[in-house]
Amino acid sequence: MKPNRRWKTKSAEKMATQSTISHANAIRVAVVCLVAGCCLLFGEMSSANEPDVSPSPSRAKAPDFDLPSSDKDGGKRSDLPPWSKLTKELCPRLRDEYSRPPNEWPAPIVDNAVKWEELGIVPPVAHPPSNPFCEKKVELGQTLFFDRRLSRAGDIACATCHNPQRGWANAHASRSDNSLWPMRRDPPSLRNVGHRRTLHWDGAADSLEQQAVMALQAPDQMDSTPEHVLRRLRQTPDYVKRFAAAFGQDGVTLKNVSKALAAYQRTCTGIASYFDDFLRGNQMALSDEALYGLHIFRTNGRCINCHHGPNLTDEKFHDVGLSYYRREYEDLGRYYVTRRPGDSGRFRTPSLRNVSRTGPYMHRGTFSLDGVLNMLNHGMPTLPRDKSQPPDPLFPQKSPLFHRLDLTQAELAYIKCFLESLAEKDTPDREEEAF
Repeated sequence: MKPNRRWKTKSAEKMATQSTISHANAIRVAVVCLVAGCCLLFGEMSSANEPDVSPSPSRAKAPDFDLPSSDKDGGKRSDLPPWSKLTKELCPRLRDEYSRPPNEWPAPIVDNAVKWEELGIVPPVAHPPSNPFCEKKVELGQTLFFDRRLSRAGDIACATCHNPQRGWANAHASRSDNSLWPMRRDPPSLRNVGHRRTLHWDGAADSLEQQAVMALQAPDQMDSTPEHVLRRLRQTPDYVKRFAAAFGQDGVTLKNVSKALAAYQRTCTGIASYFDDFLRGNQMALSDEALYGLHIFRTNGRCINCHHGPNLTDEKFHDVGLSYYRREYEDLGRYYVTRRPGDSGRFRTPSLRNVSRTGPYMHRGTFSLDGVLNMLNHGMPTLPRDKSQPPDPLFPQKSPLFHRLDLTQAELAYIKCFLESLAEKDTPDREEEAF
């Protein structure tokens, strides 16, 4: 670097000193840049209070940049890295291929053992014969959903953990006194929940009716009792009248409470994303970035292994390497329900619809979307087995569906653009008031 003119009159000693300082500063800057580059390459793997589960660095060669975030305009971004000539030439062909019906799209890359279903529009929710659709029942369930009085302390409602403003989820639910909410797991989104085969991360509930009763009585949720709930409702004349209108002579019972809540939740559907517009024939609903992300999602990203079908979930349980076995945050997931050792560490595959609105992610709600994408790119964490220890039947076995992908950071950014195109465009303007 050429010295400034004002230094020409300084003594040689002072110039030497300045040169030494400049050289030291240059070294510091180089170190800082190196550290920053490494951190950017690895991605945000976890939150500040999360145990380190970072995989080894990626071998991919690509310029470093923060994964952009936007769920507007079909994933169109102005701050993505420059496209390569290959990408610019590829997208017109992809747009032509993906303009066809989904069953004519390019073949995905899927593991041989996976029975997958093509992506598509979410079908209408079927209300079960045991709890048929009834408008008055749904309206009653909506009122119950936002009523804090059903909880033991009268300070939280169903909507506290499943907030319409936050994609029908809320990883940061808290009590009215702002104390931290002691939930063990992240509340999953209720969007399109009527299509779920099982409920909860571990599949503990087989129906929305069963789930409603469990949530009312769970100590780390509403912590109520059937007696408390029924007493509160029967003391409210409007509830007595509305239960009679919806259920006849049965009136206010815990079973009818669960039916009303379940009926309402089955109406919490979402089929109004940019991706849905694309599926309905609007070929320009997805930006080139999101379209390229869709293609990577279905091919080299191997995301279709677990996230397929209209709701982008296989409805199965997998070990993703985050059970924290024999550590502070240990959670064996499905095993607690089935007591089968093979289910140790397994959790239900979440739907990816509206995913950009429901973070943080994974069963503990501690990872950013960028962090999850980076972990998936490295094949997810692998729990090391101590061979010196005797055989442990509960030792979690990571699913073989997770592979090291070595996608570039640019490819991860385009996948993220596609995921953001799955966001609903009809997000409520405000949260309904719970009372």
